[in-house]
Amino acid sequence: MAEINLLREEVEEGELGLVRIRNTLSDVDFEVVEAKGSLAKSWNRLILFCRNWQR
Repeated sequence: MAEINLLREEVEEGELGLVRIRNTLSDVDFEVVEAKGSLAKSWNRLILFCRNWQR
């Protein structure tokens, strides 16, 4: 019976670890989306700057 309880605890810990991993991946995905948006804005500003500078 003690072994079963230990195994249950390990399974629960593993499930909590998976939840943490999923949450971390979700956070990273959101940060990547933000970074891409920021990069696109900066790129567009650079293009406009270069076009105006050439005139």
